[in-house]
Amino acid sequence: MTPECFFVYGTLKTGGRYHGEYCFDACRIEEATIPGKLYDMAVGYPALVDSAGATVRGQLIWFPDMLTALPRMDELEDYSPASPGSGEYLRVVRTAKILSSGQEVEAWVYIYPEAKIPWLENHGRFMADGEWSAEKCNHEGREINHSLRKDFFAQTCQSDSE
Repeated sequence: MTPECFFVYGTLKTGGRYHGEYCFDACRIEEATIPGKLYDMAVGYPALVDSAGATVRGQLIWFPDMLTALPRMDELEDYSPASPGSGEYLRVVRTAKILSSGQEVEAWVYIYPEAKIPWLENHGRFMADGEWSAEKCNHEGREINHSLRKDFFAQTCQSDSE
């Protein structure tokens, strides 16, 4: 079964830098949590990693047409369904919990690939409370240069492995 919503935890949340541009047709939004650890990547957005020992707070966002929403979300998150693992994130299905009702729902979520977690643990900032915002992490107003981010991570990860 294909999920009917996304779990978002960073720039796609209500009030986030990309919410208006990418979530303009959202038909329902609920505060929710998901198991995982959250890191501030110091480049203007966060990364989530799978972890049963922690909880990340974000939002579930439903769209009237997931087939239309998926490609634009994948583009923003540097995910290619034709080549999973080649981009910055993976799109996976996880169970999220709606805070207002306690209901659990299956949702799409972008997570950081397992192979890149050591880099993230060494260079990212763990968000112990499981919540990210640009203001909280001093990224408010900072421009995210998507054309350079792949080069940044490729060079940083390469220099760490040398």
